[in-house]
Amino acid sequence: MAWQQHPRSSPSPQLLPVFPFFTTAVLLSAASAQEAALEVEVCYDIRLKRGKVPERCGLRWGITNEAVVPEYWQVHELRLFWDVGCQVPLPRNMILGSKGPSVQIPESFREHSEDKAFDGDVTTMWNANCRLALGGCGKRQVWLAVDIGAAPLQRPDLGGSDFAGVRCMQVYQSPHLLRQASSIGLAVWTGEMSNQFFHVVETFTGLTG
Repeated sequence: MAWQQHPRSSPSPQLLPVFPFFTTAVLLSAASAQEAALEVEVCYDIRLKRGKVPERCGLRWGITNEAVVPEYWQVHELRLFWDVGCQVPLPRNMILGSKGPSVQIPESFREHSEDKAFDGDVTTMWNANCRLALGGCGKRQVWLAVDIGAAPLQRPDLGGSDFAGVRCMQVYQSPHLLRQASSIGLAVWTGEMSNQFFHVVETFTGLTG
């Protein structure tokens, strides 16, 4: 694994290795709705369809596994930024992680809680609660996220997209192949029924090795 950059300037993003074990995803959007300057695009779409949008739509961002993880997903560090230069981090009002799919949570997993993926220390980690014997983590079965609370949504940069949203994502996965997701989705929550509904903004592939 290596730091990799994923510009959205072409349909097939080019992968550029930078530093060991990290993946950097830079999203460049070409949205068109001028009147929705500080709204997340999926929330704007919901507003158009329903006439209103859930109160907390767009206030929670994170990642989900877009491919099966054979054993369990292990993420050492996750960083999310408003800008393409990866300089303006999202505020962290609350850190959240999926609790399933396994019903029981062993003590070894309790020690590797979701806050460990945001502590700035690549020697600590979050372990998704999956099991090899149960088929690992199924696609989009687990997730890791940050809730920005009441902090205002931000544009990616001046003159950039008409919508607010994450434009840079950095992920440090486990070097263990059975604990890596080969594809990772950047997700935003729509505010419907708490944690159950999220929208995958972009999927990045070829991330194991």
